[in-house]
Amino acid sequence: MKYVILALLFSTTAFAGKLQNADFATSAYITGAGGAVSQLLNSSKMYNSVDAEIMDTSIARWDANSGSVTSVSASVPSFLSVSGVPITSTGTIAITLATEVSGSVFAGPASGSDAAPTFRALVASDIPALPYQATGSYITALTGDATAAGPGSVPITLATVNGSPGTFGSASNSLTIAVNGKGLVTSAVTNSIQIAEGQVTNLVSDLAGKQAATTDAQEVPSGVIDNANTAFTLAHTPVANASVLLHQDGLLMRQGTDYTISGVNITMTTAPAIGQTLDATYDY
Repeated sequence: MKYVILALLFSTTAFAGKLQNADFATSAYITGAGGAVSQLLNSSKMYNSVDAEIMDTSIARWDANSGSVTSVSASVPSFLSVSGVPITSTGTIAITLATEVSGSVFAGPASGSDAAPTFRALVASDIPALPYQATGSYITALTGDATAAGPGSVPITLATVNGSPGTFGSASNSLTIAVNGKGLVTSAVTNSIQIAEGQVTNLVSDLAGKQAATTDAQEVPSGVIDNANTAFTLAHTPVANASVLLHQDGLLMRQGTDYTISGVNITMTTAPAIGQTLDATYDY
């Protein structure tokens, strides 16, 4: 839009009544524009009825010509992004959030005076006071029967309370265990099992009833007596080597010293001399 200034020059001849188109019949009465009264803004107010004269003045009016926009742009804060500008005819202005650094927060200044918010890193003062454990009042390490130290996830190590770890107890041994007031085993000792015959009811009779029936044997072991041969054989396998009694010329030989026996085989330490005799008694 544009404004046009109209400079109106009139005579000072006084008369009563309203202005007519005929009063502006020629453009000589109007400087800068011509035409009828209808072209003037609020033309009825140009007559001063008090002084009964036409005022010599300048009046502004809207021109009939229309204007147009030649360029449209947009200005946005830094945390926004604008595209599609400038528009010089038709189009769409798009406003989106701008890309920010990872972990940023949209907040006012971290310190100092108040100001418009921006994207920035989070600081400790942004977090309100919470009912968390005060500094120095939390556990930093474990000691005593179990030890551990941080920070982070750490293993717990149990204290050594038994100086002799190992495997204890067996079919022929009992186990003595010492436990402290915390339930920890402080020692473990193996003990030989010793049971007196009198502590077991009917032990002798029960064992006797379970013994297999045996036969006594008294014989001369087979083998050559020639001052050189040391190998002799029994007719039967003894139920136990301890049941074997071997005599040489009536003298009892010592098992393990004068001879050894395995199954039915007797091995003499010294070969019997010609003319000597061997006799064996045993159970089988």
